[in-house]
Amino acid sequence: MQTILGWLVAADRFLAAWAAPLGVHIRNTWIRYFCLFAWALLFFFVGIWSEAFFDWLDFEIPFRDIALNPWIPIAVLTFAYLSLVGVSRAWAHNEDLRGAISKRLADGDPDLLPDLRDEGVVSIILLAAIFPLIFFQANRLAGHLGIGTGAEIRDWLAVTFDGMRRSVTILDFSEVYSWTDLSTLTETAPWITHLRMLLRATFDLVIISGFLQLFKITRLGNEAVEALGRTYENAAYIGSRIIHKLIKVLNNSNDPDISRNAVKAISKIGNPKALPALRKALSSSYALVRRFAAQAIGQLIDKNAKRRPKPKEISLSISALIRATRDENEFVRLRAVQALGLSRDERAREAIRSIADDGRNDKASQEAQRILKDWDRSDLKIEIDNKLEDEIFRSPIRESALAP
Repeated sequence: MQTILGWLVAADRFLAAWAAPLGVHIRNTWIRYFCLFAWALLFFFVGIWSEAFFDWLDFEIPFRDIALNPWIPIAVLTFAYLSLVGVSRAWAHNEDLRGAISKRLADGDPDLLPDLRDEGVVSIILLAAIFPLIFFQANRLAGHLGIGTGAEIRDWLAVTFDGMRRSVTILDFSEVYSWTDLSTLTETAPWITHLRMLLRATFDLVIISGFLQLFKITRLGNEAVEALGRTYENAAYIGSRIIHKLIKVLNNSNDPDISRNAVKAISKIGNPKALPALRKALSSSYALVRRFAAQAIGQLIDKNAKRRPKPKEISLSISALIRATRDENEFVRLRAVQALGLSRDERAREAIRSIADDGRNDKASQEAQRILKDWDRSDLKIEIDNKLEDEIFRSPIRESALAP
């Protein structure tokens, strides 16, 4: 039994590896789609490659006998089949790793993993389009071997739709339009039975796998949201995928513990999409929620943040933080001042200067004074560095060194 499981795991990894040329390891969505559709165009072009096709184009190709060898499209379509099935397996592997990260069973940043949900669906559609071409080219090869049929591409479309109908409940076009008698076609060429079996097994695999992954994604997100009353970490380690659920919780929850942990998870994820919800949380009736919301906003608008929000969002957030510096709770005011300090914005500088000079001498005022000193030192250092650079470039030694 262990040997069989080992072979199955190896086969699963083999399929996922075949999908690598289709860009399943690339984070950028547009580049992934470019890779996927570029390969798809190649697959379809080679899939319709035949004598009749080039006769219809009235195009004479060099080395015609070699180019029209039926083994070439069969090899390319086999690669296409393995690659497209591999996309669904690569998606499954990604979701398994995301789940392990969220449960702290593995290390990593879930946002660095490509989100292959859309590619998984597209690969199923492409498989449905590729299979008639596989039947078509297999029949070409069978004709060269003397065991082919007189079936046309419409017959192979009917065979494909029949296989899909038996895998999932969809309208059977072959029966509605009486395209072809599939039983007669199978009797004429028994090898078609094996390809039909492969077709049905493939769609069973990719469709059931797709539903399982979607169920897993939904369950993982729901479990993380349900756990917000106790911990924020489950949600935080899912990454940006759960940000919309966290925003919904933050906007609708009246439980301070749940709201606080939602804010902490958002802060950990660092997605600027949550800024409107965080600004709204600054008006919460619970000081603890307002305090963490101010802190989270500061981390998102930090000048050195990895994902900087749009200028409009930064401006709105700074205005909200300036209002929060007048909060009745001292710790909320302190977090608001610290958040403004992270932004390095001119409006924030004026607000911090005003707080430092208000004479309260509370924690927020002391923090404002400290931030201003740090900024002054930083500005002085930049000024000194610029002067030194100017002196170096204007010095006679430098000029003589640059002289021809």
